[in-house]
Amino acid sequence: MIPENFFTAGEERPEGADIFETDAGMIDGNRVVYLRVATGWNAYSPDVSVFAGGDTREATEATMREAIAFHFRAIAQDRIASAS
Repeated sequence: MIPENFFTAGEERPEGADIFETDAGMIDGNRVVYLRVATGWNAYSPDVSVFAGGDTREATEATMREAIAFHFRAIAQDRIASAS
């Protein structure tokens, strides 16, 4: 279940006939929304615009952890390259 205060102004709660269950959590200080759909689970972080998917909630969370870490590594590498 997603807490009422999880989203900030202008962000929408996920809804729709294709979403069977929702959940929310935090990964490295970033909010993550989990959606169970017909094909498995999807996740996104409204904080860093990262998306991931998997067959199970646990697999999706693991993939999301990797995706968020990759996102921040890429930003760091871009900053280093720009400073050169």
